[in-house]
Amino acid sequence: MFRSNRSGFTLVELMVVIAILGLLVSVLAFAVGRHYIKAQADLEKVQLKDLANGLNQSLIDRRHNATLRAADRKDHAGRAFWQDCFQYGLLDGSLRKCLVSQHSGDVIAPEGTTIEAENCSYTGPRLGELRDIMSARGNKRRVMMTHNTRNWHNYESIGYGAVVMWSDSEVADYMNAEQAEAEHGITAEEWAAPADNLYGRKAPFDRTFE
Repeated sequence: MFRSNRSGFTLVELMVVIAILGLLVSVLAFAVGRHYIKAQADLEKVQLKDLANGLNQSLIDRRHNATLRAADRKDHAGRAFWQDCFQYGLLDGSLRKCLVSQHSGDVIAPEGTTIEAENCSYTGPRLGELRDIMSARGNKRRVMMTHNTRNWHNYESIGYGAVVMWSDSEVADYMNAEQAEAEHGITAEEWAAPADNLYGRKAPFDRTFE
């Protein structure tokens, strides 16, 4: 009669343990990653609201009227719009951090220098139309600011879609592809390529430009 003196684990048992641990780590990483992305999205929603509030304050300041009416700048939109906002004092310099992309680690240029093309996270209206679009209400309401193409799909993994700041809203919100189709007749193909199909072309994005 033989007595077994086996100690430790067999290779199969070790492989099973490793597989279970790997599964647990994957589940934990997914849960943590989702919460991290959601936290980034919520922060960006606050940042867009801060930008809108800053622009709203500039409209009631008489010193900025000449900037908004200047013929050589009235068509500036997107990145040029943001650069003008800081260069001519429509936005306080402390709001530069709001234009930093949530995923690329971009930094905004110091005061008095050019904002590099790859550093802006949002679209913007034409400078000369800022007053009109911020006062748009009812059936004329439009998306005043939203993600640029590079950040358009940032939050699809959690169902948020793109952050949007409406002309008649005090807070930023999110719009996903399903909402865009149901509420605005935007097709999946149009949503997938906003620079070609939405910005400056189709309501409610026809007054915002990259």
